[in-house]
Amino acid sequence: MGKAKPKRREAARYSIGDQIRILRWARGVSQREMLDETGVSKATFSFAEVGKRHPRGETLQKLADHYNITFTYWPAPHDDPTEDELWDAAERLAESMGWPAPQRAQRST
Repeated sequence: MGKAKPKRREAARYSIGDQIRILRWARGVSQREMLDETGVSKATFSFAEVGKRHPRGETLQKLADHYNITFTYWPAPHDDPTEDELWDAAERLAESMGWPAPQRAQRST
């Protein structure tokens, strides 16, 4: 009998909340500005960003349509990315979209 193959560990992914935070930081906007621009409620947005609730599809679609992006598989460095890793992802997203580089000092919530 041959040896069992080790299970492949699925690559870590940024949570939807992390993706929203990355998007917000990449655009250099506060939560309030993003809410005003998209019409998403403060409660929905806040709970989603901290991972307490997964936003409904229509909410993600509003954000995706407004910022011309998709919420899909975004590889993360590991299961619990640090704030610096999230900022790095925000910088990569901004660069790939042709947006101005986010300023880490703008860390507005």
